[in-house]
This record gives sequence, structure tokens and C-alpha cells, in this order.
Amino acid sequence: MSAGITVVVPVRNGARYLAPALESLTGQTVAPAAIVVVDDGSSDGSGDLARRAGAEVVRVGTDAAGIGVGAARNAGARHARTDLLAFMDADDVSVPDRFALQRAALAAGPSLDGVLGHVQQFLSPDREGELAGVHEVPPGPMPGWHAGALLIERERFAATGGWSDDVGLHDAFDWFAVARERGLRLLMLDDVVVRRRIHGGNLSLRRADLHARYLRSARAAVLRRKTGA
Repeated sequence: MSAGITVVVPVRNGARYLAPALESLTGQTVAPAAIVVVDDGSSDGSGDLARRAGAEVVRVGTDAAGIGVGAARNAGARHARTDLLAFMDADDVSVPDRFALQRAALAAGPSLDGVLGHVQQFLSPDREGELAGVHEVPPGPMPGWHAGALLIERERFAATGGWSDDVGLHDAFDWFAVARERGLRLLMLDDVVVRRRIHGGNLSLRRADLHARYLRSARAAVLRRKTGA
């Protein structure tokens, strides 16, 4: 096992924004040991683009049906061979000192299991004309209770069982609920660590779908508490 960081990036037909996402990882002041792109049945060349950028590519799913973002993240986590795991979405970008900040915080807090940071949303420049006034972008950073802002000890992540592969659940909401139930110690940095691209196709912008998935995740958390599972 290596003391470095493996970054897991799930993608399904995300070639449009994948290059800047990967550039934000290769340009880190503390470089990750490995970048694992989990290509979930893409048909747009996402996997080939990732290979050209120097990432390791794990192919899952098919053109007809992907396995889902949670299961794809888990596939990447299983592929990792480092002590630390980080995650990022294929349409976002990490700030240059993300891993320097997060790794320093983790080293300074030996009782910590993982470190998060704030997220700054931005309208994708190629869609500004279409989306301005349609999708509200918060003007300031927000706490990143989001998979793409997480750096965590690999073994502690594995002990949670990983992200939910139930596409009907909100995988991040569900995982953070499990993390709280298991007593994981997570620190939220005040610093921005990820810039989240708003381009109109983001799953979390589909409000009706998002509400339904949050509700199912909340019910799953209640059921776990009742059954002790």
C-alpha cells in the first residue's frame, strides 16, 4: 500500500468537460499518485481521452446502460492501491492546492478519517448565454458535503461499505448518513477545494428527481437506525 492519493473520477459520456477536470488533478501542487477514470459505458471517447491524459481507465457498464455513479466510484475505489482516496466528478475542477490543504489537515488531525472542503459553483462558460437566469448559482462558497470534495483514508472508506449502488438513492447523501452512523470523523475546511461546473445537464439540478432520491435516502437511514443494520 502506498502513502499517496488515488483520485477516482466516474464518467459517462462526459468528454466535453473531462479534459479540464483531469488537468486540474495533474496540475496539483501535491500530485496524486494515480488518477482512476471509471468509464461507465461511454460512447463519446471519454475513456480514450482519459488515457491520453495519463489516467488509468477502468471500463464498466455498456453503451446501452451504465452501472450508475455510486457503483462506478466503488469500482474505482477497489482499483486503488494507495492509503488515501479522493473523488471528483468529471465535469468539475479541483483548485491547485486542494490535496496540499486536505492532506495537511489530515496529517495534523491524527484522529480524523477524512477531510472535505468548500465548493464554489460556476456557470460553464460554454453555456452562460443559455443558462444565465435559468439556474441560480450561489455567489459564495458552500460546505462541500459532496462526494467530489472528499479525501479519506482508504480503509475507513471501505469500512463504510462504499457508495450506494442503488440508483434510486442519492449516493452522497446516503454515504454521509452512513459515515455519521459509523462515527467517522470528517473535517470541513473553510477553504474552497472544488469548483463545481453548472452546465444544465447536472443530475443534481433535476429538482424532482433529486427530491425523490433524497427522500428515499432519508427513509433508508431511518430504516438502518430501526433495524441496527
